Amino acid sequence: MAIEAPVDDFLHTFFDWHEIGSVLPTLLTEGLGNTLLIAALAIVLGLASPGETPATAAQAQAKEDEVGDQNHHTDDQQVEKALRHHTDDAEHDGHKDQ
Repeated sequence: MAIEAPVDDFLHTFFDWHEIGSVLPTLLTEGLGNTLLIAALAIVLGLASPGETPATAAQAQAKEDEVGDQNHHTDDQQVEKALRHHTDDAEHDGHKDQ
């Protein structure tokens, strides 16, 4: 019998249909109105903010790709220069031996 009292308290607290019915109209009018107002303000602020759009994201990606291509081209030039320098040194050393 000791278990029934807490269960009854729980059911009375969370499933009191009379109380639920009495607050439901207020919940729907005020709660729903506030929720819609907050949602509308969030939409307005989201549209007004100068955030990143898909177009600016694509432009940023294109710029990153361009910079990456330039860096890759620079790396290739450095490798070619190093190979020429190494080849020139080898030829120069070869002429000394003759």
